[in-house]
Amino acid sequence: MLTTKELVDWARRHADQLELGMASQRGEFSGKSYWTSGEAERPKIRARAIAALDFLERFAGHDSQWAVRGHQVFDTKVKQWRQMHAR
Repeated sequence: MLTTKELVDWARRHADQLELGMASQRGEFSGKSYWTSGEAERPKIRARAIAALDFLERFAGHDSQWAVRGHQVFDTKVKQWRQMHAR
């Protein structure tokens, strides 16, 4: 079983991996930040997001607020992406 420090260190390394190939941008009109990436990076980013959801389910619990909200955000983003590319 991992110690708390080992788990936090692993999570930090995993979070760093999630950000590879992405850049934070500030919206021109809204002022809000969002992540952007090149088209070639998107499948890798989606796979990393799925791995992050697995992490949340494993360590916070399938029914935890973290996992539930993570799935909601992911599902919303996938739906938005599909609608955007269906046009």
